[in-house]
Amino acid sequence: MIKLSQETVNGLNKIGLRLFGTKCAPSFMAFDVLILARLSDRPEWFPKGKWATIQEIQRQLNDVADEMANEINASKSNKDTVL
Repeated sequence: MIKLSQETVNGLNKIGLRLFGTKCAPSFMAFDVLILARLSDRPEWFPKGKWATIQEIQRQLNDVADEMANEINASKSNKDTVL
């Protein structure tokens, strides 16, 4: 899950894109971050700064992707492969 502060949630919910919560599914946030990058840098939408918000979401998305890839790699390497 992508974790957002209540302050960030309050700002993002003013945009009207969708209803954000303090925990968001990575699949939604991966697309939302693309939209957020294209919006104006308004303090009422991004109380912690537009690019700081986007970079933190991207960092968390990368962490989730790393975890998922590691799990997949570990599960595949535990099986014997016969060619």
